This record gives sequence, C-alpha cells and structure tokens, in this order.
Amino acid sequence: MAQSDQGRRLSPLEELIKQVTLVAGSIGVVVFSASVIYTVALRFLFNRTPYWAEEMPRLLLIWVTFLGIAVSTVCRSHLTAGIMPLIVRNERARAVLTTIADLCTIGFMAVVAWTGWDLTSRTWSSLSTALQIPIAWTYLALPLCAALSCIVALIAFLKR
Repeated sequence: MAQSDQGRRLSPLEELIKQVTLVAGSIGVVVFSASVIYTVALRFLFNRTPYWAEEMPRLLLIWVTFLGIAVSTVCRSHLTAGIMPLIVRNERARAVLTTIADLCTIGFMAVVAWTGWDLTSRTWSSLSTALQIPIAWTYLALPLCAALSCIVALIAFLKR
C-alpha cells in the first residue's frame, strides 16, 4: 500500500481514487492551458476567436477544481492544510480533531453529492450554447467528486 502525504497508509481504493483524479486533473490542466494559449494566439494573430473559447476552458476549470478536492481529501490536506500538528501538539487532542474533521467532511460531502446530483439530473436536457453538450456534464463534477471525497473520508474514519 502507498502512503499519503501525512504518512498514513492508503487503501487500494484510496490509491485508485488518488491516481485517477490526479491523472484526470493533470490532463485537464494541460488541455485547459493549451486551449487558452490557442485562443489567445488566434485572437491576436488572426483577429478571430474559436466559438468554444469561453465555454470549454470554464468547463475544464470546474472539473480540475473539483478533481483537486478529491485529491486533497486523499492527501488529508483539505481542512488542516498541514498546520494542525503545529497548532495542536497534544496527540490525543489532534486525534479527536481529526475524527471531527472526518465526520464533518463525510457529512458535508454527502450533502454536496446529493444536492449536486439533484442539480445535475435536472440539467440533462439543457444544452450549452457553444459546445452543444448537456449542461449536466459541467455540473456532474460536483456530485462525482464530492462522492469520491466522501468515500475517502469514510475510509479514513473507519480505519481509525
């Protein structure tokens, strides 16, 4: 088993979630950057803008952001930002705070996944202006990545 950034051993499911979201997010950043550079080049060199110039980068940015939330949950850097060991020196108090953080993450991400799915399911019939794809593809990042974060936090909580 691999280790997280906090020295905790990752389960195979946590490692899979981390790798898939990290690779997908990295690809998203590359495509986002390339599309922005391409758009800027076309705008300045040929005085033209692709029809998807605003929609596609926004879609990619949303997905990359939410994929990053799942990765940060696996790495346990979402709530503490690496400073809890510096602020809370007592090992027992830190364990209690970590448990509370896990429970808050599980609860919050479950609610976000549920309400995000409700929003996503209502938008399958609406198409985006430029790309003509269902708006739901944009919103799907919310429930999917929240559910992944919820699963990871639940695994961490159950391991305790």
